[in-house]
Amino acid sequence: MSVDPGKDSTKYAYTGEDRKIKTDHFKTRMTVLDDLNNNDIIGEDSFKVEYDGSTVVLGNQGEVDAADERSKKNRIHKIATLTAIAQMLGPEEKEVVLVNNIPSTSYKSKQLKQEYMEFYKSQEEIQITVNDIPYNFKIVDVLFLPESVGCIFHYPQLFEGKSCIIDIGKYNIGLVVVENCSVKYMTTLDFGGTELENRTIEKLESKFDKGINRDKIIDYLKNGYIESWGEKVKGSEEVISQCKIEYLNDIIKESAKKKITFETMERLNFIGGTSLLIRDEINSHTKFSKLSNVLNDAKEVSVIGNLLFGERKYNGKI
Repeated sequence: MSVDPGKDSTKYAYTGEDRKIKTDHFKTRMTVLDDLNNNDIIGEDSFKVEYDGSTVVLGNQGEVDAADERSKKNRIHKIATLTAIAQMLGPEEKEVVLVNNIPSTSYKSKQLKQEYMEFYKSQEEIQITVNDIPYNFKIVDVLFLPESVGCIFHYPQLFEGKSCIIDIGKYNIGLVVVENCSVKYMTTLDFGGTELENRTIEKLESKFDKGINRDKIIDYLKNGYIESWGEKVKGSEEVISQCKIEYLNDIIKESAKKKITFETMERLNFIGGTSLLIRDEINSHTKFSKLSNVLNDAKEVSVIGNLLFGERKYNGKI
């Protein structure tokens, strides 16, 4: 089973009984229920989870996200991972091989990888209750892969020659330099989609001299304009497009500081949810347009690719 417990959302992928790959996701947000906050009426895309002596609400209804967590070796990511596993378990399945993502900096360290292994791998049976349904299973082995590289296992044809994966997540950007399907260099930039959102809100508020609904900013970025009273606000398209272009220009500058020069690449593969929001600007950008490919399944490509790698390694299947 493949799980990517990201700071914004937890994605997961598994092979169903029909041998087709299934995927799903939920928000990596959590609220601990106690005597003062015991709202256990669970809404859509949320879970009530009982684990290790505490009860939490996980998903859309959660109040605290994982944005401030530099590591994925923490309680919120573990509960999210175990909840994802529970959603994938078949009725008779009790032993799990988990394929999980960890930051590239952690992947490079033998000690940190071992710590992640001990954090997730279970000597005893795990007992967890999700939405009042009890689950019991044991994680018998854990395979950790660096963030973003699942793309290579899913689409190896995209990585002939020298290329780079640009994985624009919610809070950071993963960069992976690949040569003929072999990873040569990995690093991270600390400004993901949230930075684009904040910049765009600031510019729109300055342009139109009024507050911008933060809860709608993803819709504004997706549509390319803002609306008022059901009509497109004149001038908003230009502001949003310019913010996206400036954001792409900064990716070039900051990547160069990390010794990654895109002009030497044969192909740039954009993945991550934010990539889909700026697809048009990538495809029309004076520098990016000639080399870039924004994958249609940018959000789940890594977790699917990791599953495929795990299937080959443990089951000899493709």
